Amino acid sequence: MIINLPTNLESETSHRYGPNSFKLHRLPMPRLGQVLGLVGCNGIGKTTALKILANNLKPNLGKYNDPPEWKDIITYYRGNDLQNYLLKLQQNNIVSILKPQNIDLITKIFDKEKAGDILKEKINWII
Repeated sequence: MIINLPTNLESETSHRYGPNSFKLHRLPMPRLGQVLGLVGCNGIGKTTALKILANNLKPNLGKYNDPPEWKDIITYYRGNDLQNYLLKLQQNNIVSILKPQNIDLITKIFDKEKAGDILKEKINWII
């Protein structure tokens, strides 16, 4: 059941995978020195948003057939805090650290005893 589906966000599309498919409106804004966490029900775009913010997915602003260049994406977010963030992201001046969704699987992938040991080793507990 879909309740309160936004109808006036067409001009605020951050990413779309294809025609009649998932569309992400807006992006969360990471803050320097702060942890960003996204919570919500399945299918609302948490993973897509994090992929964009980690530079693992380039936002297409809804133009899946003709994705924009970085300069057009930066211009789209002009006057918004995301403009500076995406500019730094595009220039590789930001390092993103993402916690895997299923940390219990880390021990199977890396063949270690504890997921915590692996997380300490990989990110040196950067907070």
